[in-house]
Amino acid sequence: KDSYQPTGISLGGQALTGFDESTNTYEVNLDSGVLPEITAEATNNASVTVIPAADANSTAKVVFRAEDGAAGSEKVYNIKFRYKGDLDYSGIANVTDLIIMKSYILGSFGTRHAKL
Repeated sequence: KDSYQPTGISLGGQALTGFDESTNTYEVNLDSGVLPEITAEATNNASVTVIPAADANSTAKVVFRAEDGAAGSEKVYNIKFRYKGDLDYSGIANVTDLIIMKSYILGSFGTRHAKL
């Protein structure tokens, strides 16, 4: 068969919210640094290949191909994962984070004096 429709992509057993086969890129914010398992389905026995993300701040790919492997039948969807860690969700360190970092750096690497 040379035609198919992607019917959905799931992350950790939950349907990818807002999946539309005409949208090729999705951004997913993670609450933890753990990547969810990605599964996908399509009609007409299309093949589905999932290329996992390397880490919690990288991109996974979901590749669909027609059953007969016809040239030009490939559809690729990118899922960009973002894990903010302990920083605030704007992705920018707040003033408190910067003060703590400055204190740590100066305390760890400040000038040391020794008596001879």
